[in-house]
Amino acid sequence: MKNTEWLDNALVEVKSLFAEHGYEVPEVRVTLGFTSKGLRSSTVGECWPRKASTSNINHIFISPANTSSAAIIATLIHECIHAIDDCEHAHGKEFKEIALRIGFKVPMRSTPAGEELAARIAGIVTKIGEYEGSTIKAIHQPKLQRPSARARCSRCRYTVTMLREFLEQGPPICPEHGLVMDRIGNWDEE
Repeated sequence: MKNTEWLDNALVEVKSLFAEHGYEVPEVRVTLGFTSKGLRSSTVGECWPRKASTSNINHIFISPANTSSAAIIATLIHECIHAIDDCEHAHGKEFKEIALRIGFKVPMRSTPAGEELAARIAGIVTKIGEYEGSTIKAIHQPKLQRPSARARCSRCRYTVTMLREFLEQGPPICPEHGLVMDRIGNWDEE
């Protein structure tokens, strides 16, 4: 089964769950992809409002770092609540009302599934099968830290960070005292 077919099948089941509780999930487009917060974020899903799309439908992004079918479906359910609300109330009382009725527990930002909802999600996975598409193992490489070059006035202690391309021109002059500022840090060009 293709990734998109699995997501479509999951969405059909999720819409059925919402219908049982009196809610209609609007037309949405579901994609596995990183949220607007980026790769380094712990955000596992995001729903965009209809007004953000030229197609005038909600777009849901679920992080491809998710490796569990149940987690993908739980995220889809959470994001469908935002779609029902067209992203108007974030995780406020309107969101909370729907989330609790569907079977989530607090806190609302992470919405852990209660026992009944967890069983329902497991049933959906049994019905549509495990997600077999690619996931992404997000590898976070540490940011390289270059020792910074700074300059400080010996009189007032005013300090500035120097850009590497200006190091060859030497330290600046303190705007208050007119003194050539002292070099601090790494002034050796790499």
